[in-house]
Amino acid sequence: MSGKVASYLVTGASSGLGLEFVKQLAARKSDSVDVVHVSVQPAEGNLITILEDIDVTKDECKGMLIEKLSNTNCTKIDVVIHNAGGMGTTSKESQSLDNVTSELMLNTVNLNGIGPLRVQQALLSKGLMGVEGGKIVVITSGLGSIGDNGSGGMYAYRSSKALVNMVTKGMSCDLKSKGIAVMSINPSFVATEFGGFGPDKIKDVGGMAPEKSIKQMIQAIDELSLETTGRYMTVDKDGDVPIEYAAGW
Repeated sequence: MSGKVASYLVTGASSGLGLEFVKQLAARKSDSVDVVHVSVQPAEGNLITILEDIDVTKDECKGMLIEKLSNTNCTKIDVVIHNAGGMGTTSKESQSLDNVTSELMLNTVNLNGIGPLRVQQALLSKGLMGVEGGKIVVITSGLGSIGDNGSGGMYAYRSSKALVNMVTKGMSCDLKSKGIAVMSINPSFVATEFGGFGPDKIKDVGGMAPEKSIKQMIQAIDELSLETTGRYMTVDKDGDVPIEYAAGW
């Protein structure tokens, strides 16, 4: 997207990785970033338009998103970053084979797996992704990789991320002819509040700083093209550049 102004939409940007996405994108030169749209309120910035109270777990979010976007100056989104999501519950025991409930499974899948689909359907239905050059990025997890599941457990969260990986792969096939590139990316093990453990505790056991994770993910987004669409990428916690997820989907 070099040489033109880019508009980004980031979901789930009130804290954690989403907020760090907004900070780093908004810090770019004003001639490269026009506006960053977010689903919930982050820190204020003159390049940020805030779209509040959009619940991606409900079908009504489609109409609300379009209505709120229509009240901004943005007529086209170049990059959508699907970051909104949740663990479901931090208790491994409650997500074990013996204890996981259908309610927990459905709620987690609805947020992590179907939420991004709702948002994307809304944008595509109104032609807000443009004709060519658009990018769709889904923040996934290594726990969603079937090939990398050697420990079991975490049924609700794993299933939700496996679903969104399939949605992402499907969109990469369906949208390539429209000039839109799509990828999933794993942020790696990051020291944020996600999961309820707290950044300090996660950092103590090897979690990386959010700034490093987001820097690599933005690099992956910049490099995403129709030639690389459909890839499953990951932040390299031991390196400085994003790489393909070795275990695959």
